[in-house]
Amino acid sequence: MEGIDWSVALTAGLLAILGAVIPAAIYIVIIWWLDRFEKEPLWLLAFAFLWGAIPANVFAALFNTLFGLPLMLIDPLIGELGTAAVVAPFIEETAKGLALILLVLIFRHEFDDVLDGIIYGAMIGFGFAMTEDFDYFMRAFGEGGWEQLFFLILIRPTLFGIAHAAYTSVTGAGVGLARISGRKWAWFVTVPGAWVVAMSLHAFNNGVTVLGLPGCCLALSSNWLAVLVMLGIILVALIWEARWIREQLAEEVQRGLITAQEYHFISSSWRRLGARFRALTSGGFGAWREQGRLFQLASDLAFKKYQLGRLGDEGRTAADIVYLRAQIADLKGTLDVEAAITCARCGQPLSVNRQFCTACGTWVQGAGYVPTAPPGWFDRQSAGVRVLVVTVLVLLGACCVFMCLGFSTLSYTLGITTTPTPF
Repeated sequence: MEGIDWSVALTAGLLAILGAVIPAAIYIVIIWWLDRFEKEPLWLLAFAFLWGAIPANVFAALFNTLFGLPLMLIDPLIGELGTAAVVAPFIEETAKGLALILLVLIFRHEFDDVLDGIIYGAMIGFGFAMTEDFDYFMRAFGEGGWEQLFFLILIRPTLFGIAHAAYTSVTGAGVGLARISGRKWAWFVTVPGAWVVAMSLHAFNNGVTVLGLPGCCLALSSNWLAVLVMLGIILVALIWEARWIREQLAEEVQRGLITAQEYHFISSSWRRLGARFRALTSGGFGAWREQGRLFQLASDLAFKKYQLGRLGDEGRTAADIVYLRAQIADLKGTLDVEAAITCARCGQPLSVNRQFCTACGTWVQGAGYVPTAPPGWFDRQSAGVRVLVVTVLVLLGACCVFMCLGFSTLSYTLGITTTPTPF
């Protein structure tokens, strides 16, 4: 290891980390924003991302080498093509798909429908791509120095950064469809079928790149075509969710839990944005957050009622519905008609302790109430279990950083000369 400039190695490693992390963060924000009605728990999204970044990558590296090495011994060309187009798609899509199965088995109450499957699948894919991108960046630096490193950082995340997320979101859509269908046979049809489609897309992408620039163009076209298809599925899923909200919350209007004006806003993502913007401009961050909590609780309530009707109680759905109704009532406050004031903008009756109008978002005087979160899996655990979960997530994140730094130093030290490909 004599003659190694460790400052150069660490600098390249840090640049490679930034080149992998920043695009992944941008993609994550976009996919998180697309989940318009009922946001998934952040800690569970972090679990999905870290699974893709560490366990799935370790699993893939181990078994890609194990199954690819015999092909390389037969013939280097066959080995390279066979590993890229056959072994890698099978191993990697299986490694990423295992996390989706674990999520739906252990946290099925947080896994509502097709859209949730797409969101979790994309998070796993972004985590996997982040670590893989870092590996490719350091290989580029080992072969071509700074010029090739900067070139790959510019090209790979921009053109191919969405690929792994697109593949795994296909599997996630299959898992979500099986989950919400309520039919046992769907688990043996839609899930394997979606996994085969994801694996086929991955295999095509890897296989055609051996054709050089034309193959890379084909791979790029197939990847972004898959992204457009998944965006179409997301749009359909959002339409389904909006319909569930309208159908399930109509009863809550009749019960007096929410008003007709609130119902009007809750059932449309665009009207929600407008109402929250008015709350922010008239009442500040507190009013914006409180109205967002109302929308989230109401969406959770609608989804739980839909699940109860389609899937049965599953041990706690009916209790969740009761809890969510109580939380919405607490958030809005008990309405005292004699002591109530009226919103100057829309005429909605307001209880005396309201900070803002829940119908239109206009700020009003009074001391507000900040509700607690609905009782998800994490919320129901003891303090010790919560600390353990957070500790594991932090350790996984730290392992990801140190593993990347270690790979960067090792790649530079050994002078890796493997030419990275864009897939």
